[in-house]
Amino acid sequence: MEYRLSLLKNILFIPFLFFFSVIFADEDVTSSPSITWEENYEQAVKTAYKEEKPILLYFSGSDWCRWCKKLKAETFNSKEFTDYLSNFFVFINIDFPKEKEQSAEIILQNSRLKTLYKVQSFPTVIIMDHKEKELDRLGYLKGGGKAYREKVFQVLKDFEIYKESMSKIDQGLSSQVDLEDLYKTAKRLDNLEDASKVLTIGLEQKDLFFLAEKYQILTDSGRRKSQ
Repeated sequence: MEYRLSLLKNILFIPFLFFFSVIFADEDVTSSPSITWEENYEQAVKTAYKEEKPILLYFSGSDWCRWCKKLKAETFNSKEFTDYLSNFFVFINIDFPKEKEQSAEIILQNSRLKTLYKVQSFPTVIIMDHKEKELDRLGYLKGGGKAYREKVFQVLKDFEIYKESMSKIDQGLSSQVDLEDLYKTAKRLDNLEDASKVLTIGLEQKDLFFLAEKYQILTDSGRRKSQ
């Protein structure tokens, strides 16, 4: 993530620390579960919302995309990935094969989702929370299942830090650098409400970054000469 949240260095994220201590422990895992890939997007996101599980949305070309095949073989089928994450996420595969047959409903759904999420290349992996809020996008990464799972959990951990920071922003604990980073993150997450809140606080402090940002907003809206 873009932000450096120095104000949080003394905050204890007990649930996350406990969870990370478990998933990264050097224990032998006796079972090797596999990932269950859902194809029906609407049903899958309903499950994610009900169970409050994050979503891993995977756009692929399963029978022709070289990097999709590598990602599946090296990561999604690896013990290092499935042993720890198979039950933690709701996994959705939006596939665009050339040879594999699909129902008309799935073809229509996948085409719509590709446009909705502005997917330009394969593989594209979108990490979302249980409310379909996009947190980050990944593609193929070197290092196999272990490297990928660490990256995925870093995305989730950073989002938790962001939410914690926003919940404390009214307490006046944020430095100018922290505020700038929070603002950039809110914009990247397309959270206009949070971005507006951070901008207001930054303007109250007469921070040059936020003054310039406000000026740009006024310019873009045709109100540059307003008070």
